[in-house]
Amino acid sequence: MYYQRNLRVQLQQRRNRLYKATLQMYQSELRYLFDFLNRSPLIRGMLTELECSSPITFASWKEEHFGSRTLEPPDQEHEWAKVCYELLLDCLQTGPLKYALLVGSAKNINAKLRDLTEIFVDPFINYLHDRIDEGSSILYVLEKYKHKVEWFQRELLFSCYQADTAHGEQKLDAHLREYLFDQGIEYPFSEPESPSGKADIVAGLDKPEPLVLEIKLFDPDKSYDRGYIRKGFRQTYDYAADYNKSIGYLVIFNLTDYNLVLTTKSEASSWPPRIELDNKTFFLIVIDLYLHEQPASKRRKLKPYPITEDYLIKGEKAEENDAL
Repeated sequence: MYYQRNLRVQLQQRRNRLYKATLQMYQSELRYLFDFLNRSPLIRGMLTELECSSPITFASWKEEHFGSRTLEPPDQEHEWAKVCYELLLDCLQTGPLKYALLVGSAKNINAKLRDLTEIFVDPFINYLHDRIDEGSSILYVLEKYKHKVEWFQRELLFSCYQADTAHGEQKLDAHLREYLFDQGIEYPFSEPESPSGKADIVAGLDKPEPLVLEIKLFDPDKSYDRGYIRKGFRQTYDYAADYNKSIGYLVIFNLTDYNLVLTTKSEASSWPPRIELDNKTFFLIVIDLYLHEQPASKRRKLKPYPITEDYLIKGEKAEENDAL
């Protein structure tokens, strides 16, 4: 709780500095704000999800609304936050002056900048405040879970899986579900019905934005191979479509000494890998559980096991075409 409270205080302080900035300092203060946002893993996860939350863009909204007297926001709050976020990114690159001149009734340019802050910065900051109060960005929570398991609970969970491989997936599902609950996701539960079958975890179906998250194992010796991962991706896609969600998550527990390489068309430096399909974004999170017998200095070279985006979407035909 202290972390969230401190983050909200710092966020508001950055907003206030921007509100008081003159034309000479406004762009610099905006850069300082974005530096702060990008240093926070929690907010960085929120921004990644915000970018994928809706097909609406600032460019498309601007053509229809900018320059009018009303500046009518989109219907959904997260869509308005996304528009404001992208406008501020443009201000960061090209300066705020061209937008400040189009908003508000003040004649003084510094007063117009304050109008710009109230109209576009405040809705964006308020959206982040609300998300911090809700206690989570799903990507942030899943990244914390990945680190916690790989650093502190690898032996426990790997041994638990090996002791009962027939029910290993259910046990790992339950472990992740309990963690999500502890992190403030109020109602994660297993396998609710949907038109496409059952999703492993769907949270908040009684709320406007449910979470769709599918869990799969990777262990080719036990038939949990790339075909099984592809099945999980297809299920995630179908559930996202059923619940009209623009974001889905596929969590893969790697139980082998293979280096599972998920190759997508997203930026190679970004985490996690993601697939953009039909105006939806699907995040692929790999959690390595294999318990190595040798220390890192004595292990053999990792064996890569590649799975491509084309394979996950199109199946074997994609790989056959790649081989031609």
